[in-house]
Amino acid sequence: MCVRRRKALYLTAMLLFAAMFVVGAVVSAQEENTATVFACSGIAFFAVAAALFQILTGREEFGEKAAISALRKDLSAQGHNAFLTPRQLEKMRRDSQ
Repeated sequence: MCVRRRKALYLTAMLLFAAMFVVGAVVSAQEENTATVFACSGIAFFAVAAALFQILTGREEFGEKAAISALRKDLSAQGHNAFLTPRQLEKMRRDSQ
């Protein structure tokens, strides 16, 4: 769950970062400062692209796998023998239907 919170925090920060530069681009456009408009627009585009990349690639699964491997020994001692990330569990549920 910590990985999902971190992902939500990352997405929120990137979108706020993009919004800040969109506001900067709008203000610069009103002042007719084209160089600043292009710079702010480019940075905002990069922030949105980074946020979309995070969403579409599912990179949070790496953190979930790292958490499982860190606790695997203790969980195996408690009798657990299957370790799935939320994405793997969802895929298994879809395949069984």
